[in-house]
Amino acid sequence: MDAHGGWIASAIDLVSFAAAVDGRSFPEDILTPETIKMMVARPPGVPVEKESFYALGWSVRPGKDNWWHNG
Repeated sequence: MDAHGGWIASAIDLVSFAAAVDGRSFPEDILTPETIKMMVARPPGVPVEKESFYALGWSVRPGKDNWWHNG
């Protein structure tokens, strides 16, 4: 169940994970800055005018430091 959002974790664990991949300086990220940039990049073919989009695992609203995932 891992590939389609079948994670089992507490709310604290999910927030800890998100904080470890958010590109901020604290806590230290577990991914490189290049990987984080790729993870939230606008996919090819998504119009620039589109306010938000689905990137590599996150829905992203650029310029607002806003990432999320439903499920």
